Amino acid sequence: MERAAGGKSASVRFSDRFDCLTARARELSATAAPGPALTAWLRELVEFTGTYRGLTAVLMLNGPDVVR
Repeated sequence: MERAAGGKSASVRFSDRFDCLTARARELSATAAPGPALTAWLRELVEFTGTYRGLTAVLMLNGPDVVR
């Protein structure tokens, strides 16, 4: 997988952003009412998945050695 500026591969950036998304879920659950927290997190999830649309297919085409 190609490395982008900063030397991180797309799969590493994906992992970093996913970690941020899960941390955000914990933060929202601790600081907001359940309904608004879920709504905010789902919006962030939609943005996240839109950003990485197609990444799974690329990773599958390049094989398991791409993800490290």
